[in-house]
Amino acid sequence: MSFGKCFIIGGSTASGKSSYAMDLSTKINGSIINGDSKQVYNILPTLTAQPENLHNHYLYNYFPCHNRIDMMVWLVDCIEAIKKTISNGKVPIVVGGTGFYLNALKEGFIEIPDVEHDNQLDLMSSEELFQKAYAFDPDLQIKLNDRYRLIRALNVMNGTGKPHSWWLKQKKKKLIDIEFHSIYIDKMKDEVRESADRRLDIMLPKSIEEVKKLDVNIGSHIKSIIGVKEIQMFLYDEISFDKMKELILIRTMQYAKQQRTWFKNQMSFDEIV
Repeated sequence: MSFGKCFIIGGSTASGKSSYAMDLSTKINGSIINGDSKQVYNILPTLTAQPENLHNHYLYNYFPCHNRIDMMVWLVDCIEAIKKTISNGKVPIVVGGTGFYLNALKEGFIEIPDVEHDNQLDLMSSEELFQKAYAFDPDLQIKLNDRYRLIRALNVMNGTGKPHSWWLKQKKKKLIDIEFHSIYIDKMKDEVRESADRRLDIMLPKSIEEVKKLDVNIGSHIKSIIGVKEIQMFLYDEISFDKMKELILIRTMQYAKQQRTWFKNQMSFDEIV
Protein backbone atom coordinates (compact mmCIF):
# COMPACT_ATOMS: atom_id res chain seq x y z
CA MET A 1 0.00 0.00 0.00
CA SER A 2 1.35 3.43 -0.96
CA PHE A 3 1.02 6.23 1.57
CA GLY A 4 1.43 9.30 -0.67
CA LYS A 5 4.21 11.79 0.00
CA CYS A 6 6.52 12.62 2.87
CA PHE A 7 9.02 15.48 3.17
CA ILE A 8 12.43 14.98 4.77
CA ILE A 9 14.35 18.07 5.89
CA GLY A 10 17.96 17.68 6.97
CA GLY A 11 20.68 20.07 8.03
CA SER A 12 23.20 20.85 10.71
CA THR A 13 22.40 22.19 14.14
CA ALA A 14 21.46 25.90 14.13
CA SER A 15 20.89 25.84 10.36
CA GLY A 16 17.26 26.94 10.56
CA LYS A 17 15.77 23.59 9.51
CA SER A 18 13.11 23.63 12.23
CA SER A 19 11.89 27.08 11.18
CA TYR A 20 11.86 25.95 7.56
CA ALA A 21 9.80 22.90 8.54
CA MET A 22 7.31 25.08 10.43
CA ASP A 23 6.87 27.39 7.44
CA LEU A 24 6.43 24.43 5.11
CA SER A 25 3.94 22.85 7.51
CA THR A 26 1.79 25.98 7.40
CA LYS A 27 1.86 26.07 3.59
CA ILE A 28 1.00 22.43 2.94
CA ASN A 29 -1.07 21.51 6.03
CA GLY A 30 1.68 19.33 7.45
CA SER A 31 2.64 17.74 10.74
CA ILE A 32 6.25 17.73 11.96
CA ILE A 33 8.03 14.53 12.99
CA ASN A 34 11.33 14.68 14.85
CA GLY A 35 14.42 13.18 13.22
CA ASP A 36 16.98 14.17 15.85
CA SER A 37 18.37 11.48 18.15
CA LYS A 38 18.69 13.80 21.17
CA GLN A 39 15.36 15.60 20.95
CA VAL A 40 13.50 12.29 21.38
CA TYR A 41 14.36 12.11 25.08
CA ASN A 42 11.98 13.30 27.78
CA ILE A 43 14.65 15.46 29.36
CA LEU A 44 16.63 18.67 28.71
CA PRO A 45 14.07 20.17 26.30
CA THR A 46 15.69 23.60 26.26
CA LEU A 47 19.29 22.41 25.96
CA THR A 48 18.36 20.13 23.05
CA ALA A 49 16.35 22.93 21.38
CA GLN A 50 13.03 21.08 21.38
CA PRO A 51 9.99 23.10 20.21
CA GLU A 52 8.16 24.79 23.08
CA ASN A 53 4.74 24.05 21.57
CA LEU A 54 4.48 20.37 20.63
CA HIS A 55 1.01 20.63 19.10
CA ASN A 56 1.08 18.97 15.68
CA HIS A 57 4.54 17.53 16.46
CA TYR A 58 5.57 13.91 16.90
CA LEU A 59 8.51 12.08 18.51
CA TYR A 60 9.75 14.99 20.62
CA ASN A 61 10.28 14.57 24.36
CA TYR A 62 8.69 11.11 24.34
CA PHE A 63 11.42 8.52 24.87
CA PRO A 64 12.45 7.52 28.45
CA CYS A 65 15.78 9.21 29.14
CA HIS A 66 17.13 6.28 31.17
CA ASN A 67 16.95 4.10 28.06
CA ARG A 68 19.07 4.53 24.94
CA ILE A 69 17.21 4.89 21.65
CA ASP A 70 18.59 3.41 18.44
CA MET A 71 17.85 3.84 14.75
CA MET A 72 15.50 0.85 14.52
CA VAL A 73 13.32 1.96 17.42
CA TRP A 74 13.13 5.48 16.00
CA LEU A 75 12.37 4.19 12.52
CA VAL A 76 9.41 2.09 13.67
CA ASP A 77 8.06 5.02 15.72
CA CYS A 78 8.62 7.42 12.82
CA ILE A 79 6.70 5.27 10.36
CA GLU A 80 3.84 4.99 12.84
CA ALA A 81 3.84 8.81 13.12
CA ILE A 82 3.87 9.17 9.33
CA LYS A 83 0.86 6.88 8.99
CA LYS A 84 -0.98 8.70 11.77
CA THR A 85 -0.25 12.07 10.15
CA ILE A 86 -1.63 10.89 6.81
CA SER A 87 -4.72 9.35 8.45
CA ASN A 88 -5.37 12.79 9.97
CA GLY A 89 -5.36 14.34 6.51
CA LYS A 90 -1.99 16.04 6.88
CA VAL A 91 1.37 15.83 5.12
CA PRO A 92 4.25 14.31 7.14
CA ILE A 93 7.42 16.40 7.44
CA VAL A 94 10.39 14.64 9.07
CA VAL A 95 13.03 17.11 10.20
CA GLY A 96 16.31 16.63 12.04
CA GLY A 97 20.06 16.51 12.05
CA THR A 98 20.63 12.80 12.62
CA GLY A 99 21.43 11.89 9.04
CA PHE A 100 21.79 8.18 9.82
CA TYR A 101 18.12 8.09 10.83
CA LEU A 102 16.87 10.19 7.93
CA ASN A 103 18.77 8.17 5.35
CA ALA A 104 17.48 4.88 6.76
CA LEU A 105 13.93 6.18 6.40
CA LYS A 106 14.50 7.40 2.84
CA GLU A 107 16.75 4.68 1.39
CA GLY A 108 16.04 1.72 3.62
CA PHE A 109 18.27 -0.04 6.13
CA ILE A 110 20.29 -3.18 6.56
CA GLU A 111 18.79 -5.59 9.07
CA ILE A 112 21.52 -5.90 11.68
CA PRO A 113 20.57 -7.97 14.75
CA ASP A 114 20.07 -6.11 18.02
CA VAL A 115 23.38 -5.62 19.79
CA GLU A 116 24.17 -4.38 23.27
CA HIS A 117 26.04 -1.14 23.80
CA ASP A 118 29.45 -1.59 25.41
CA ASN A 119 29.75 1.26 27.92
CA GLN A 120 33.53 0.84 27.97
CA LEU A 121 33.64 2.28 24.45
CA ASP A 122 32.39 5.62 25.81
CA LEU A 123 35.54 5.87 27.92
CA MET A 124 37.92 5.38 24.99
CA SER A 125 39.45 8.21 22.98
CA SER A 126 38.60 8.60 19.30
CA GLU A 127 42.09 7.38 18.42
CA GLU A 128 41.63 4.23 20.50
CA LEU A 129 38.22 3.58 18.95
CA PHE A 130 39.66 4.08 15.47
CA GLN A 131 42.55 1.67 16.05
CA LYS A 132 40.32 -0.97 17.64
CA ALA A 133 37.73 -0.78 14.84
CA TYR A 134 40.25 -0.98 12.01
CA ALA A 135 42.12 -3.83 13.66
CA PHE A 136 38.90 -5.85 13.45
CA ASP A 137 37.77 -4.52 10.06
CA PRO A 138 40.55 -3.23 7.74
CA ASP A 139 37.91 -2.37 5.08
CA LEU A 140 36.01 -0.05 7.41
CA GLN A 141 35.20 3.33 5.85
CA ILE A 142 34.78 5.55 8.92
CA LYS A 143 36.92 8.58 9.71
CA LEU A 144 38.80 9.17 12.94
CA ASN A 145 36.60 12.08 14.02
CA ASP A 146 33.31 10.20 13.49
CA ARG A 147 33.10 8.93 17.05
CA TYR A 148 29.42 7.94 16.93
CA ARG A 149 29.85 5.67 13.90
CA LEU A 150 33.04 4.13 15.27
CA ILE A 151 31.24 3.15 18.48
CA ARG A 152 28.29 1.84 16.49
CA ALA A 153 30.61 -0.21 14.26
CA LEU A 154 32.40 -1.71 17.26
CA ASN A 155 29.11 -2.59 18.95
CA VAL A 156 27.96 -4.32 15.76
CA MET A 157 31.25 -6.19 15.33
CA ASN A 158 31.33 -7.26 18.98
CA GLY A 159 27.68 -8.28 18.96
CA THR A 160 27.56 -10.18 15.65
CA GLY A 161 31.13 -11.31 15.10
CA LYS A 162 31.01 -9.92 11.57
CA PRO A 163 32.88 -6.84 10.25
CA HIS A 164 30.87 -3.66 9.81
CA SER A 165 31.93 -3.52 6.15
CA TRP A 166 30.32 -6.96 5.60
CA TRP A 167 26.99 -5.75 6.90
CA LEU A 168 27.06 -2.71 4.61
CA LYS A 169 27.11 -5.01 1.58
CA GLN A 170 23.81 -6.64 2.51
CA LYS A 171 20.50 -5.75 0.85
CA LYS A 172 18.58 -2.80 2.31
CA LYS A 173 14.97 -3.07 3.47
CA LYS A 174 12.29 -0.36 3.41
CA LEU A 175 9.46 -0.35 5.93
CA ILE A 176 7.05 1.96 4.12
CA ASP A 177 5.96 2.54 0.53
CA ILE A 178 5.84 6.31 0.18
CA GLU A 179 7.28 9.03 -2.06
CA PHE A 180 9.97 11.03 -0.28
CA HIS A 181 11.00 14.56 -1.18
CA SER A 182 14.21 15.46 0.65
CA ILE A 183 15.43 19.00 1.31
CA TYR A 184 18.83 19.99 2.68
CA ILE A 185 19.20 23.31 4.51
CA ASP A 186 22.61 24.58 3.45
CA LYS A 187 23.95 27.45 5.55
CA MET A 188 27.39 29.05 5.57
CA LYS A 189 29.60 28.47 8.61
CA ASP A 190 29.33 32.11 9.73
CA GLU A 191 25.53 31.99 9.53
CA VAL A 192 25.42 28.83 11.62
CA ARG A 193 27.79 30.31 14.20
CA GLU A 194 25.74 33.51 14.50
CA SER A 195 22.53 31.49 14.88
CA ALA A 196 24.11 29.14 17.44
CA ASP A 197 25.49 32.07 19.46
CA ARG A 198 22.15 33.84 19.47
CA ARG A 199 20.28 30.66 20.42
CA LEU A 200 22.74 29.94 23.23
CA ASP A 201 22.11 33.32 24.84
CA ILE A 202 18.40 32.57 24.92
CA MET A 203 18.55 28.96 26.08
CA LEU A 204 21.34 29.04 28.70
CA PRO A 205 19.34 30.21 31.76
CA LYS A 206 16.76 27.42 31.44
CA SER A 207 19.38 24.91 30.31
CA ILE A 208 21.41 25.49 33.47
CA GLU A 209 18.33 24.73 35.59
CA GLU A 210 17.69 21.56 33.55
CA VAL A 211 21.22 20.27 34.06
CA LYS A 212 21.01 21.00 37.80
CA LYS A 213 18.17 18.47 38.02
CA LEU A 214 19.97 15.67 36.16
CA ASP A 215 20.18 12.32 37.92
CA VAL A 216 23.82 11.64 38.76
CA ASN A 217 23.33 8.10 37.40
CA ILE A 218 22.00 9.22 34.04
CA GLY A 219 23.51 7.35 31.10
CA SER A 220 26.32 8.46 28.82
CA HIS A 221 23.83 9.01 25.98
CA ILE A 222 22.48 11.96 27.98
CA LYS A 223 25.76 13.12 29.49
CA SER A 224 27.20 13.38 25.97
CA ILE A 225 24.62 15.97 24.89
CA ILE A 226 26.38 19.21 24.01
CA GLY A 227 26.26 21.57 26.98
CA VAL A 228 25.78 19.06 29.79
CA LYS A 229 29.48 18.66 30.62
CA GLU A 230 30.20 22.37 30.24
CA ILE A 231 27.27 23.47 32.41
CA GLN A 232 28.24 20.96 35.10
CA MET A 233 31.78 22.37 35.10
CA PHE A 234 30.29 25.84 35.58
CA LEU A 235 28.01 24.63 38.39
CA TYR A 236 31.02 23.08 40.15
CA ASP A 237 32.88 26.42 39.86
CA GLU A 238 35.50 24.86 37.60
CA ILE A 239 34.99 27.42 34.81
CA SER A 240 33.40 30.86 34.44
CA PHE A 241 30.07 31.57 32.73
CA ASP A 242 31.81 33.06 29.70
CA LYS A 243 34.16 30.06 29.41
CA MET A 244 31.19 27.71 29.65
CA LYS A 245 29.46 29.49 26.79
CA GLU A 246 32.66 29.52 24.73
CA LEU A 247 33.15 25.76 25.16
CA ILE A 248 29.53 24.99 24.27
CA LEU A 249 29.78 27.11 21.14
CA ILE A 250 33.01 25.37 20.12
CA ARG A 251 31.43 21.93 20.49
CA THR A 252 28.31 23.09 18.66
CA MET A 253 30.34 24.27 15.68
CA GLN A 254 32.39 21.06 15.66
CA TYR A 255 29.16 19.05 15.63
CA ALA A 256 27.72 21.21 12.85
CA LYS A 257 30.81 20.52 10.76
CA GLN A 258 30.47 16.78 11.33
CA GLN A 259 26.82 16.92 10.29
CA ARG A 260 27.57 18.89 7.11
CA THR A 261 30.30 16.42 6.20
CA TRP A 262 28.02 13.45 6.78
CA PHE A 263 25.14 14.86 4.75
CA LYS A 264 27.50 15.79 1.90
CA ASN A 265 29.10 12.36 1.68
CA GLN A 266 26.36 9.97 2.81
CA MET A 267 22.97 11.28 1.69
CA SER A 268 21.47 12.63 -1.52
CA PHE A 269 18.78 15.31 -1.57
CA ASP A 270 16.15 16.35 -4.10
CA GLU A 271 16.50 20.01 -3.19
CA ILE A 272 19.06 22.26 -1.51
CA VAL A 273 17.98 25.59 -0.04
